[in-house]
Amino acid sequence: MKRIKTNMKGFDKLIEGGFPENSTIVVTGSPGTGKTLLGLEYIYQGARIGEKGVFISFEQSEKDIKEQMKQLNFKYASPKFKSKILIKHIPVENINSETTKEIISICNSFRAKRLVIDSLSTLSINAPIFSNIDDVTSTILSKESVFSPPVIGDVLIYRFIYLFVSNIKKLKGVTTLLIADDSSVVFNSTALSEFLTDGVVEITFQSLGGSFSRALRIKKMRKTKNDDDIHPLEISPKGLVIHDLQD
Repeated sequence: MKRIKTNMKGFDKLIEGGFPENSTIVVTGSPGTGKTLLGLEYIYQGARIGEKGVFISFEQSEKDIKEQMKQLNFKYASPKFKSKILIKHIPVENINSETTKEIISICNSFRAKRLVIDSLSTLSINAPIFSNIDDVTSTILSKESVFSPPVIGDVLIYRFIYLFVSNIKKLKGVTTLLIADDSSVVFNSTALSEFLTDGVVEITFQSLGGSFSRALRIKKMRKTKNDDDIHPLEISPKGLVIHDLQD
């Protein structure tokens, strides 16, 4: 099996050398744990070995994303990396039923091998759930069923996100990280977190009795004998470092 190396220090050995090619991985955690930084390093490390990557942000502008890369001393502005990394900001007000097609078109045109979407949580909050409500109602709800508006809204959001991830998974040769808050409606969807995606990487704030306040765990990785222990996570000036507990 071909594996996509993240080249993040200490990470690849937890997943038998890298993510299975063409897999779709959820990176989950509370705000501020480093999910976006992990996604940025995944794209950056790919560029270092010649693999093109696309970073889609619904939350932050391209300028803000570049500032975060500077914090990790990633040389995004150099010609070597500029041709390998594409950062695209899609404002929440522009999210619509064609957003999935737009992202797929961007990846195909750029010939991307890596994709990061930040984040599914923002996408779910701003899902265009009213654009095709007649079609959704006729396919999901029967005439005999009566639902309160909140239940209908949840069903429509689940359906939109489910179809979004399903279509992203169809990208050939692209290995994708989907960032999500662990408290969001998206991650609580069993169909999404346990069946639709190929892996779940969890980042948390934890007191590990040392100098590290963040921890990383591989909760699930299909086609992989993964290490499911909790590992201290360090955000260093040169990127993310995953330590062993005895370090």
